Amino acid sequence: MEFGDIFQQFLEQRNNLKVIFVGSSDEDGQPNCAPKMLIDITKPNKVFYVDFITSRSYTNIQQNWQSSLAIMDDKMFSGFRLNGFSQIIDSGREYTNVKEKW
Repeated sequence: MEFGDIFQQFLEQRNNLKVIFVGSSDEDGQPNCAPKMLIDITKPNKVFYVDFITSRSYTNIQQNWQSSLAIMDDKMFSGFRLNGFSQIIDSGREYTNVKEKW
């Protein structure tokens, strides 16, 4: 399945989702996976979630932008995984818009 198809399914499920799991690793490859509160999903490929500056995920993403998001719809017993790059947004218009949705 192509990324666009997976992301479209993700968009269709967004109203049922509250938590996503973020997999990241530090610059030495030490892995970490943690649940995060989902805020919004927008086309073509953006997923916004809350993280704290004291978390391992936040520190890892500062060192290594590669990450994986895992989503589980427990009612349909189906899941999705998106691999790509994360970016920390802590200011600007996009940050303000996402913060208002939260």
